[in-house]
Amino acid sequence: MTDLFIDARLRAARPLQFAWAMLPGEHQAELYARGPVDGLLCDLQHGLISYSDMVAMIRAVHRAGKPAFVRPPLDDFAMVSRALDAGAAAIVMPMINSPDD
Repeated sequence: MTDLFIDARLRAARPLQFAWAMLPGEHQAELYARGPVDGLLCDLQHGLISYSDMVAMIRAVHRAGKPAFVRPPLDDFAMVSRALDAGAAAIVMPMINSPDD
């Protein structure tokens, strides 16, 4: 359901507004997601969020009916598949500055 929501917003050229979480917390993730944002981004690149924190936060965001995006640590491509397996709707890759990257 959330993938269709994201797709429809992007096709309509309507921006998405996400809360950006750098601190772990299942309950705060759900509170953010129940607010006036379109979803939550869990920042594992610069934040203090561990893998288990990320999984709990994704579940909490899903309970609120919103999509969760994940920004994995730099060069941790294994975390990309783990985040998607945990239910992330999208991945925001750090340090992508060119088509070659």
